[in-house]
Amino acid sequence: MNRILTSQPARYAVKVPDFKDLLARLKHHYGAPTLPPAKGPFELILWENACYLLPDTRRQEVFEALRDQVGLTPQKSRTLRNPHSCR
Repeated sequence: MNRILTSQPARYAVKVPDFKDLLARLKHHYGAPTLPPAKGPFELILWENACYLLPDTRRQEVFEALRDQVGLTPQKSRTLRNPHSCR
């Protein structure tokens, strides 16, 4: 369903697609998005910064290595002096 924004005169009216319709079309075309494995805000920050701009498969590997070798809490991540040492 489209809405028409009418704050301007009729000649400037713009059809704006319904947001829920857009989401449904995207989900239908691309499939449902997968959720990151992060649990909580701090882990989400770590997830977003783990191999930024690389494929999610590599990001997942780095995130799991960080979880296994260091831990995913602020206290444990502070002990990591060299962020590149987690391999």
